[in-house]
Amino acid sequence: MRGFDSRPGLKLTLGGWSRIVPEEKEALMINTDRVAVISEHYDQFALRDAESPHWLDSFTYGVLTNMTGACAILEIGCGNGRAIPVFEQFRDRSTNHARNLTYTGIDCSKKSLDVARKLYHGYSFIEGDGFRVSEYFPEQRFDMVWLGAVLMIYSPKEARLLLQEVRKVLTNEAVGFVSVPYGEGTYHPPTLPENVQYHRYNADAMEYILGDLYEPIEARVSGGMLLVTFRVK
Repeated sequence: MRGFDSRPGLKLTLGGWSRIVPEEKEALMINTDRVAVISEHYDQFALRDAESPHWLDSFTYGVLTNMTGACAILEIGCGNGRAIPVFEQFRDRSTNHARNLTYTGIDCSKKSLDVARKLYHGYSFIEGDGFRVSEYFPEQRFDMVWLGAVLMIYSPKEARLLLQEVRKVLTNEAVGFVSVPYGEGTYHPPTLPENVQYHRYNADAMEYILGDLYEPIEARVSGGMLLVTFRVK
């Protein structure tokens, strides 16, 4: 993207990205063995950071205020529920439809979900993955999808397919949030087997995965992470 600056804390409005990632037409089978390895990895750290949840900031508050529906939130890769306080704070500050906020979290780590259920009551948690959301919710529709530090375990091609599947369970006015490591290429987290790589994303790769179904609202690079908000086209 022309003029894209990775200085920490930079805030920018996206538009006019040049797509440099070639579109893939062939079907893709997700490596279930890799997902199992990642699930075991997060099982080991189910309690990590559970008492240090995320908190509402100006960027996440901004994307939440873009919701125009009844505030049904779907989080993919919810882990131990660290993002839930963000939504609760937004609900408590709101004087409109957000007071009817509902939340559903999906994760492949059973132990992380066990922690989430103990810490956060009154919410729905499902053990599963984002590639099957239309099976989990054949009738239900959501006003927001939240993908915090999730897409890094997938290649851009896989992430694009994931967001295509997610679109099936979103309203026509839905918005979304995604955070991914900023940059290019892959890297190996030291706590994972050597054959498991995490992916970095730049603006061009992000536009590729949004495809023709979504359009970006805003983006920021902060702490080495690319934070993007988007809406359904």
